[in-house]
Amino acid sequence: MDYTVYRVSLRNLFLKTMDEIAPAVLQELRLVTSDSMFMLRAHFGDSLGIRSQQGRAVGYLPVDEPQPPSEDFRELDKAIRDVLESYHIYANWMVDAACNTLTSSSRVWTPFRQLSSEITLQLKWDPSRETESEFRSRANAEFDEAAQIQKQLINSGVSTPNIRKTKKVYRVAMQEESPTVSTVYDLFCSTDLLWSLQKAGIGHEYRTPAKHMEWFVRYQVLCENQRDIAGQSNDSTVSKAVPQVANALGIPLRPPERTGRPPKEGGSDV
Repeated sequence: MDYTVYRVSLRNLFLKTMDEIAPAVLQELRLVTSDSMFMLRAHFGDSLGIRSQQGRAVGYLPVDEPQPPSEDFRELDKAIRDVLESYHIYANWMVDAACNTLTSSSRVWTPFRQLSSEITLQLKWDPSRETESEFRSRANAEFDEAAQIQKQLINSGVSTPNIRKTKKVYRVAMQEESPTVSTVYDLFCSTDLLWSLQKAGIGHEYRTPAKHMEWFVRYQVLCENQRDIAGQSNDSTVSKAVPQVANALGIPLRPPERTGRPPKEGGSDV
C-alpha cells in the first residue's frame, strides 16, 4: 500500500473517531470561530474559502477576484490554533482539517480526499504527433507499468479490480483498427476510509485497528489515563499502541497527568 494512502486513511479514521467519541471538539471549534467566520464572510462574501497555508489559516476567492490579505485571518487562525492546542491535537494537517470542515455545512469533520488510491490511465492516439505503431508501443508500456503497480497494491492487501479482466478489456480496445477514441482504464478502486486499516493481511506497519485509534483519542483528547482505558485489557498493550498512533499521525503525545499526593501549600514538605 502506498504510504500516502495509508496516511490519509489514518487521518480520516482519527477524524471519524473524534466524531464518535469526542464531538465536543468540533462543537467548540465552530463556536469559537463563529464570530470570525461571520465577519470574514460579511466582508469578502459567500464565495470566500478557507485553507491552510503552511499550518496557518488563510482565505481565498475565485481566481478572477483579488485575493484577501492573510493578515485579515489572524484572529481566525489563532482561534483554530487555540482549540486544537487545548485538546492536544495541534498539527499542520489538523489546521487543514479545521479549514475544510469550517467551510462546509457538515456537522462532522470533513474527511480528506483519497488521491493516491485511484489512478486513471488515459490513452489517445494523436496522428499528428506519433505513428500508430509508436502509440501502441507507448500505450503498452504505460499499461504494463500501471499493472505492475496494481499488483504491488494487491500484494499489500489493497482491494483492486481483477487484473485479468482489466487486461482483457485493454487488449480488446487495442485491437481496434484505428484507436483514435480516448480509452480510459480505471485500474484502481477508490478506497473507503477504513478499508486499509481493517483488512486482514496488510503489513503490520500499515495496521491501526479502530480500537487503537479509540484508545488514542480517549488518552490524547479526553485526557483519560491509560489504566482506565485498558480496563480488562493489558496495560502494556495500550501503552504501546497510543504512542504508535500519535507518531503515525504526527501529533505530539501529551504528557501523562501527574498522579500521587498533591504538594502542600507554601512549597514546604514539612
